[in-house]
Amino acid sequence: MEEKENKLIPNSTQTPNIISDLIEPRIPEGEIRCLRYICRRTYGFHKERDRISLTQFVKGIKDRNDKQLDYGAGLSRPSVVEALKNLIGADLVKVIKTPGGNYYEINLKLFENRDMREVADEVVKKVNQLRKLTRSGKESLPKQVKLLNPQKKGNKEKQSGSNPPSAVATIRDYFIEKCKILKGFEPEMAFGKEGRLLKDKLKRYSAEQLKDLIDKFMKSKVGEDLGFTLSICLSAPVINQWLIGKLERPKRPTYNGSPMRKMFGKWQVLEKGDWKEFADLESKIIYI
Repeated sequence: MEEKENKLIPNSTQTPNIISDLIEPRIPEGEIRCLRYICRRTYGFHKERDRISLTQFVKGIKDRNDKQLDYGAGLSRPSVVEALKNLIGADLVKVIKTPGGNYYEINLKLFENRDMREVADEVVKKVNQLRKLTRSGKESLPKQVKLLNPQKKGNKEKQSGSNPPSAVATIRDYFIEKCKILKGFEPEMAFGKEGRLLKDKLKRYSAEQLKDLIDKFMKSKVGEDLGFTLSICLSAPVINQWLIGKLERPKRPTYNGSPMRKMFGKWQVLEKGDWKEFADLESKIIYI
């Protein structure tokens, strides 16, 4: 009997078995999607890590001809932020923050010389199961129950649960979360002053527009020079730069997906968290 030829599927991406078998079935969908997208962007291109922006996680990537290459993780921006926070907090994903953006990788060292099942249990336990909604998970949640208040005349219905957060609170929390994920710190907030400032800006701009402003501010040189505070983000000079499309940072040099910098006239490349002297041809530097 002839043995069947074992053919590998071309254009495919490896995923570590421990993730597919012991972790993914036990964590929320948002984390699963972000994990798979990181695997696709790293192992799918034979790299340990890759620079991935939040916009790419949310909307995917297009080429120069506006052709859609992928659709990212297929999640809303707040869901991506929440999922990445949980994965990083569980030490399953590592992030390297650079001025040119964040580089993500699967932390395979977590499993070295340890029992796979014990590590998987630890990861699942750390991942926050009570996360915000993903766009595809809304149907699985129970509907809100309306309770009757017998002490009020007319049997008026009262909806259980707390009131939804205001637009001011939503934008403020979004800014805090961005600082935690992208900059690695929880900012001090002047709630009274910044709350009034947000109310004023919400009269002119929608919540989604202000989130876009925050996203671009976090990547700007203005934030690095003046500080990442909500007051500076909402200041007139920053908003004016945002309105004319000049708030975002220019393209940054990379080599094989790793960030680069120039120190004392010589190029350096970031390798495994350390800056090392660049020894290859300068023509191989790519700006992204």
